[in-house]
Order: sequence, then structure tokens, then C-alpha cells
Amino acid sequence: MEHRKYYVHADGLNDEKTKPLIDFINNTPGDLVIGLNCGGGSEAMRCFVQQLLAENADRITLVAMVGIYSAAFELFYKYDGVKVLTNGVAGMYHLASLNAHINANGNPEVGEAAAIFEGVKMTKLECDNFAASFMTPSEIKKYRKGEDVYFGFKRMKEIFPDVPTWN
Repeated sequence: MEHRKYYVHADGLNDEKTKPLIDFINNTPGDLVIGLNCGGGSEAMRCFVQQLLAENADRITLVAMVGIYSAAFELFYKYDGVKVLTNGVAGMYHLASLNAHINANGNPEVGEAAAIFEGVKMTKLECDNFAASFMTPSEIKKYRKGEDVYFGFKRMKEIFPDVPTWN
């Protein structure tokens, strides 16, 4: 009997910090259990990892541990494979933010920001629709004000009623 391989991703979903997770999935045969304890990250990287998980969903169990926030919450929510919550796990979702680059003269890179902003408007609509799919009216109110909306363990069990818990 072959044992499952375990990996904990306790870092952000961004380029350099996600590479070990991607390497683990790509280079480890058999059944995998991936623990996710993550403060969020880039929407683009979330999409990339989401695709990788989807292509390997038949062999990956995704475990929410400690806290899954922002992009990590969305990643866990949208994962169609086997999911597990650990006892006491928290979640958080909020509007995505955009960082503007400043050139050596201290001016924003207007052309780049304008091009990125076009995509941000589309992303905001997608984020709004996603938030509306599981948030309560009071949570939506906080979300629309730009606040972080946190979910304690009880609320996580309401959002994920069919996901088992490891105690």
C-alpha cells in the first residue's frame, strides 16, 4: 500500500513562494494531501494554482489549516476535489487591491496602471459575484465598504457544510 504524501503551504500565493507547492504537485506521484495555511496573494497566481489543482483533483486532498485568507479562501472554495477543514480554521475575503509602480522620478507608471486597471474592473465584478455567492447581507455590507470580512470556525462550517473536519 502506497502512503499519501503530505505538504503544507504556509505562505502566500505569489510567484516565488508558490513554486515549492507547484513543484510538489508536478514532481510527486500518487495521492497528495496539501495543507493550506495562507494569508492570500495574487489573483493571477490563484488562477494558475487553481488550474493545477483542477488537473490533479483526482489525487489531491486540500486541507484548510489555521487560516485561509483572500486568494487562498477563494482557491479553497472553488476547489472541486476532496476538501477538509481542520478544527478551528478561520477564513477571510475582501476586495482585491492593486499596487501601482513608481518610477525613479517618483511618478506612477501611468500607462501600466491604466492597462492593469482595465483588468481590475473585470476582476472586481468577478469578486463581487463570488462574494455574493456565500456572504450574508451583513458580510456583504462590510465587503462593499472595503473591509476584510473574517469567518470564524462556526461560519466556515456554514459556508462549507459538506466538508468534513479533522479534529
